[in-house]
Amino acid sequence: LREVLAEIQSSVKAGMQDSVLAGAAGQLAQALSAFGDVLEDLLDREDGPLITMLNAVPVLDLFGALLGGSNLLEQALIARSSLAETLAQRGLAAEDTEGVKALVAERGRATFLHNKIQAAVHFCFRALPPAVAQLVAVRAGERAAIDAVI
Repeated sequence: LREVLAEIQSSVKAGMQDSVLAGAAGQLAQALSAFGDVLEDLLDREDGPLITMLNAVPVLDLFGALLGGSNLLEQALIARSSLAETLAQRGLAAEDTEGVKALVAERGRATFLHNKIQAAVHFCFRALPPAVAQLVAVRAGERAAIDAVI
C-alpha cells in the first residue's frame, strides 16, 4: 500500500509542474492527504478495525478514485508531451490558443491527446471530491450501525 501511495504522490509532483494539470494534481494531492490522514487515524484508534470494516466501501471507493486519478494524470502528462511535439511539428506554440484550437478541431491525434488531458482534469475535479466527502463518517468514528439495538 505504501508503494502505491508513493507512486500516486509521484504523479502529483509531476502534475504540479504542469500549468494545465496543476489544478487536477492539487485535487489528487488533497484526496491523497485525506486518505493518508484517515488511515493513520484508523491505526491509532482502539476501534479502528471495527470502524474500518463498517466503512470499507467509502475507504475503498476513495482508494479506487486515487488510483484512477493517478493513472489519468500520468496519461495526461504523456498526452501533454505528445501534444507539444505535434504543435512543434506544425510550427505552433502552446500559447497560440487559436492555432491549438484549429489543430484539435481537425479530429485527429491532437484531438485524442487534448481529450485525454481534459478527461484527467474532469475526473480529478469531479470524482475525487465526492470520494473524499464519503470519509466524513470514518473521520467522526460514526458507528450507529454497530451500536443499534436490533
